Formats: sequence, C-alpha cells, structure tokens
Amino acid sequence: MTNKKGLTLVEVLIALAVIGMLIGVFSLSLTSSLSVTETTGQEGQINQLLNQLVRRVVDGETALLSASGQSKTYDYGQLSGIISQGTISDLSSYKASIVATGSVSLSNTSITQYTITICSKNETEKCLSAVTFGPSPDDTLDGNPPGIYGGI
Repeated sequence: MTNKKGLTLVEVLIALAVIGMLIGVFSLSLTSSLSVTETTGQEGQINQLLNQLVRRVVDGETALLSASGQSKTYDYGQLSGIISQGTISDLSSYKASIVATGSVSLSNTSITQYTITICSKNETEKCLSAVTFGPSPDDTLDGNPPGIYGGI
C-alpha cells in the first residue's frame, strides 16, 4: 500500500488559478476605487477654486470684474498670479473664465450677474460653473458691496 503525501500537479494548478482570479478581481476593484477617488479630489479642488473666485467677485475685486457681455479668461498656467495655492495641488492644471452675463436693477442699485467657470485637465477636461452677483467694474463704491454705502 502506498501512502501519498502532498498535492498533485493538478491540485496546485487549480489553486493557482483560483488565487489568480481573486487577485484579478481585487485589482480591478482597487483600480476603480482609485479612479473614483481621483475624480472626487479633482471636483473638490475645482469647487475650492470656484468658491474663492465667487467670493472675490462678490467682494467687488476689480481685477476680476468685466463689463457686461465681456469676459476675463485665465488659461492653463495663468491662475497662479490670481489665486493663492492653498490646498490646490497644481494650479497650472486649471483655467477660469469670468463672464458678465447681464445686470439686475434693485431699487436704485444695479448689480451684475457673473458666470464663473473653472476647468481642469487630466485625461479629459472637466468644468464646473457657478452664477453669482457682484458690482459692475464701473461702480465706485469704495470697496463696499453693492447697496452698502456706509453705516446705517
């Protein structure tokens, strides 16, 4: 009577095939997860830039404001002089456009509507836009937002 010890070649090959399939499924899941994480991070940074520009337009920063129907465009690599680096990984990967799309009159004050678009480039270009209101570049309000002319 012979006593076998160990595994046969067929058993070893089947075990390796099962392990290979498990590794393949795991790596696909990991790759997909990393892709989603990168996209989410990119959208988060676009939102940070968008919020920063919206605040500055609402505050009436004349360097960013354009006349009605006009736009200010900052191409890839041009935002570094306009926006602080902060937590943004690479400002050269982003471009911005600030377009004065019209004005709204409220009582005796007129405010301008601006559409701000931020785009980033990786493998594909992704853009997000926001609409806000701010003073026109012609307003001389001594740095005050529209409608606020001093103490009450």
